[in-house]
Amino acid sequence: MPESSEVVSRNRIYWEQLAPHRPGEPLEFFLEGGSALTEAELAVVGEVRGSRVLQLACSVGDEALTFAQLGATVTGVDLAPSHLATGRAKAQALGVQVDFIEQDMMTLDPAVTGFDLIYISWGGICWVPDITQWTQLIAAR
Repeated sequence: MPESSEVVSRNRIYWEQLAPHRPGEPLEFFLEGGSALTEAELAVVGEVRGSRVLQLACSVGDEALTFAQLGATVTGVDLAPSHLATGRAKAQALGVQVDFIEQDMMTLDPAVTGFDLIYISWGGICWVPDITQWTQLIAAR
């Protein structure tokens, strides 16, 4: 079985290769009031204005952008620099602030802490090899 760092490295390479084919929602989608969060997700998270939100495995940050448009202070974490660059460009074009950080969500820097809400989509959670260990790490955030 490959070491964790090797798995992360392979995963980063994989997502970098996919990046040109995964731009996420177009700017017009957000400018026209579109939400990357489903109605069910919005109902569960409730009012986020003024909250600190962390999105893990954020890819190009569409959900992070939605949280920012709803008034949250948002941090997005992902492995793929190209995806983060796309997210930063979208945030700038939309006039919202999202702090996009290149990190492995399995070994978050201890400084990434103090959030009111931590969000991960089904597309991110499937990469977690040990859900118990990972949720303990995340619960400390």
